Amino acid sequence: GGIDPARLREARPVDRATLGVPPGSPLVFWAGRLDPVKGLGWLIDSFGGVASRAPAHLVLAGEGPLRAELSEQAERLGLRDRVHLLGARQDVPGLLKAADVFVFPSRTEGLPNALLEAMAASLPIVASDVPGCRDLIRHEENGLLVSFGDRQVLAAALCRLLNDRDFAGKVAVRALESVTSD
Repeated sequence: GGIDPARLREARPVDRATLGVPPGSPLVFWAGRLDPVKGLGWLIDSFGGVASRAPAHLVLAGEGPLRAELSEQAERLGLRDRVHLLGARQDVPGLLKAADVFVFPSRTEGLPNALLEAMAASLPIVASDVPGCRDLIRHEENGLLVSFGDRQVLAAALCRLLNDRDFAGKVAVRALESVTSD
């Protein structure tokens, strides 16, 4: 893939306070283009179900046509303090290092570099069960796959990784192994 594992290894975690995430709050992270194909409306909808059960914050790094719409959606769902739209960032490796869970809810994907980077950063991952993602993620082994568009299932998968740190740690280690063991 087109990722540089060394760049990830050497990155220093971004200070969460600069993102508006309080200390001790779990950080769920996504990076990419704010585009309809990325499933972000579904993600923010689902995150309502996470926010009511865990003090988690959702951080989105990227720019794109959906920015205003996603911002309004978070506001409408009462998630304005929990959903952070950072815009375009040059420090994605540092953001990955600061995150607890990576989420990748795309409707369709080619070769998802962002997903590869999250795997290389040894993060536990929830991804949609679509081609491109399911080529990389083996459900329950090196991540969790959820059927696209199902709010309950996505919220439950995120909560599982946030709450079951042993399981999250295991799938994260296996995610790293699956991108480095070539």
